[in-house]
Amino acid sequence: MKKQKAQETYLSNVFSYLRGRRIVVRDNPVNAVQMGVGHLIDQGFAVRPGNIDDTLRREGSPWIAQAVEIGEDSGFTRGLLHFVIEESPLSFLPFVKRNIPPTLVIVTARILPDGTCELMIQPFVSLSLKKAMINHDADHLAAPRVEAAVMAVINSYQQSGFLVEAGKWKSIAAQKDKECPAFPRKARALTNFR
Repeated sequence: MKKQKAQETYLSNVFSYLRGRRIVVRDNPVNAVQMGVGHLIDQGFAVRPGNIDDTLRREGSPWIAQAVEIGEDSGFTRGLLHFVIEESPLSFLPFVKRNIPPTLVIVTARILPDGTCELMIQPFVSLSLKKAMINHDADHLAAPRVEAAVMAVINSYQQSGFLVEAGKWKSIAAQKDKECPAFPRKARALTNFR
């Protein structure tokens, strides 16, 4: 099967930013993670090789997690071309697209003391690529896909009556829990995503 190129139109991220979301549901963590990953796959993401659950289990973590990714490096020449096009009226043409940069999404869940399940969906853009990119606005090109997947998760739980709290969009969903796989340093350590 031929891999579909991950591209978005130039204006797809005008008011859309890569942000995470914390959702509380009545479900078990395995199902919650599978639902989040399934909706991300529906949006064009692919499961990242490697089992981060093994590492979390060895650490005695209460979290389970899975990583998905999308995107590719455009390279300097293509990046320069995208920069030139974006500064011209050509960017308004619907067929003019640019590559989504490498973007990782961690989907992680755990049981809370009250028996509910805390689900976090957190995207990250490649740090090594950011240094080489000419146009940093491209950082957020995967945002509409992440947002669509998260809203699909929320709608699924809402329709089944198992949604406890939908949470709010945040740049980092796990702001205080440094052991959470959705925390930036932890996510990069678990996946070696740079």
